Amino acid sequence: MHRLLQRQLKRYIGSTDLPQEWQAFLSAIDAAYQQTDDDRALLERSLELTSQELLDRNEQLRQRREELEKMVQERTAELEYRTIQLQTAAEVARDATTVRNLDELLNRTVVLVRERFGFYHTAIYLADDRNRFALLMAATGKAGQQMLAGEFKHKLDESNLVGRVIQTGEAYLNLEMDDTTEGPSTPLLPETQSELILPLRVADKVIGVLDAHSREANAFNPEIRSVLQILADQLATAISNTRQLT
Repeated sequence: MHRLLQRQLKRYIGSTDLPQEWQAFLSAIDAAYQQTDDDRALLERSLELTSQELLDRNEQLRQRREELEKMVQERTAELEYRTIQLQTAAEVARDATTVRNLDELLNRTVVLVRERFGFYHTAIYLADDRNRFALLMAATGKAGQQMLAGEFKHKLDESNLVGRVIQTGEAYLNLEMDDTTEGPSTPLLPETQSELILPLRVADKVIGVLDAHSREANAFNPEIRSVLQILADQLATAISNTRQLT
């Protein structure tokens, strides 16, 4: 018999020894008390579990919030970088319609591309009139100035990367330089870890290349390659138009 029921019987009746006809009633009351104790114990246990679950849930929410904040920051940085890329392409397109001097156009382009994309080196090569050499026309950095001063050029054949791109019209991409890969296109840029060479095409003719180097491996993701290809196409048209005016 439940202890509380025993105390109540002793207090109000004076004994727990009741007639037989009371036993069914007492059993029901005793069962109700026992069920109440069981329910209370379950509730207390549930509250303990709920408290821990709340703590765990709060920790999960905190971690999720940090993850979302990081994702937002990364996405914001990506959008800002994408905006810069598109602005660069737009500026090249604008220069293509306003700059009438070829040297100025090429120099402005390589500097703009290098600064906006954060590249190690950017250069433009154009095929000469006899289609024998790819002449370096504009380049950035100290190495670029040395190459320009030395009238750097590549043969238009498959013995070198620049010549090969001009001959085949197919872009060259190396996302990670190592001993097993070909490149960079010039030994004067030893810090190159990835390189992209895009053809400058006017109609069916390749007139030169845009050559970009990065100190970072895997620097040229599909999005960047797409923007640079648009830029290269705009530049090729601008070069062709400028030549026609001179």
